[in-house]
Amino acid sequence: MSIQFPNLGINLDYVGKSIQIFGFEITFFGLVIALGMLLGMGFVILEAKRCGENKDDYLEMMIISLLLGVVGSRMSLCFMFLESL
Repeated sequence: MSIQFPNLGINLDYVGKSIQIFGFEITFFGLVIALGMLLGMGFVILEAKRCGENKDDYLEMMIISLLLGVVGSRMSLCFMFLESL
């Protein structure tokens, strides 16, 4: 698989789609999503400490919103391809 940025003149010839850890295949897209969630949680904790508020309230809301986001994305995928089910 290759990635090309024609206007920048950048061409990455071989870019893998996934890695295997302990026999499990993990895609790079999944790693980027997980890294983004961890960075977001870190920023939430730092902001709560800076403002002197309870960080647990923020983390609970973040966990709820992540779960609802996953459920909502799956539901929208089902609705988009409803006729093919």
